[in-house]
Amino acid sequence: MSSPVSSHRVTRLSVTPVKGMRVHHPPAIALGPEGAEGDRDFFFADAQGKLISVPRLGVLLQFTAAFDATTDRLIIDHDDGRSCEGEIELGAAVKIPRADGREIEGNVVEGPWAAFVETHAQQPLELIKTARPGTASDAAGVTLLGTASLRALEREAGVADIDPRRFRMLIEFETETEHVEDEWEGEVAEVGTAEIRIGGLVPRCAATTRDPERGKRDLPTVKVITAYRGLKDTFFGPGAPFGVYADVVTPGRVAVGDTLRLR
Repeated sequence: MSSPVSSHRVTRLSVTPVKGMRVHHPPAIALGPEGAEGDRDFFFADAQGKLISVPRLGVLLQFTAAFDATTDRLIIDHDDGRSCEGEIELGAAVKIPRADGREIEGNVVEGPWAAFVETHAQQPLELIKTARPGTASDAAGVTLLGTASLRALEREAGVADIDPRRFRMLIEFETETEHVEDEWEGEVAEVGTAEIRIGGLVPRCAATTRDPERGKRDLPTVKVITAYRGLKDTFFGPGAPFGVYADVVTPGRVAVGDTLRLR
């Protein structure tokens, strides 16, 4: 059953063109069939051809990235003030396996960006551009989290002001009831000029234990969530549930301050 409270204000949007790097918060996004346009269009693979993300390499959170698709210009900045930028050039086609058995098709990005990140990662890396939007997302291109759910976690963890960036959710919105978004599976919601269909629970991983600025493990979020919520069925099997996935039904524009309304 849906919550009787069916209208909620969007409070923040979070995206990054390079999977695993620190998210930034645009005032609005274009929501396409596979999620926010430009979100996680790039990712890193290691020397064995395996996907690299925050659980394996927390130092990625010390970097921010920006990509202009009209000029093919990529900029990666590090917190120490150094920057690497230029027009991308696509090289060899690759298929990178994921832990869930799927593959991401893409092309190696030639140029200095991988070497720039390697100086801090201290391991060989390749930067990959996905062949199709949304394929580097974990299960769906849209994720949602209500503010009351974060308050519940703060209470259970005994920590004030947990930074929601550690959960890397595309859409955050105001709620009064803890985990009310869990009850919406299958519902269609209007948000901005887009429509989305709410999906299943997001299972949280070790990425959420890392400080979203420095990448150091500093909070046992998975243990806390499991302790007060238990393990629940998710897209990836039993997991510590926090937030929900969604699929795009009708593309459109979503802005901070827009209303998310269950239809």
